[in-house]
Amino acid sequence: MVVRRSVPTDSASRPATAVPVLLASARSDDLERVPALLPRQQWMLIKVTSWAHVLQLVGAVIIPVVLCDREIPGLEWPEGLAQLRHCFRPPALVLLSDLAADSLWRDTIRYGGFDMLFRPLCEKRLVTALDLARIHWDMRLERTAAASLPVSL
Repeated sequence: MVVRRSVPTDSASRPATAVPVLLASARSDDLERVPALLPRQQWMLIKVTSWAHVLQLVGAVIIPVVLCDREIPGLEWPEGLAQLRHCFRPPALVLLSDLAADSLWRDTIRYGGFDMLFRPLCEKRLVTALDLARIHWDMRLERTAAASLPVSL
């Protein structure tokens, strides 16, 4: 698996607040456009090009948000999303698509995705979707942690 990062990997040159986001797309326009739209100080973008790489990476490290092309090779996106839900600390998934259909957006939510973005991408919508997906992921972790605390009698 080849993992390409769009920000420096040494911790001295990357702010401690950068949030990992996994861009899963085999499309060259996504691989070029998304890094250009994201504030580098806020997001540590990791790029992969197949579902196999997504599942391998999410199974190995904690990644709060996955930005995933609907047509990434390897699996149909509902099946890939179902597999992500079984990971330890599953990420919030934002689906990318050329098709702007209400039914596809409903399916994204129904299958457990967080949001959907349509191409062409715009900076404000992309950053907002990723911010909200990260907040959703954080809140889900807090609820899980709170539910596991013992109840005092």
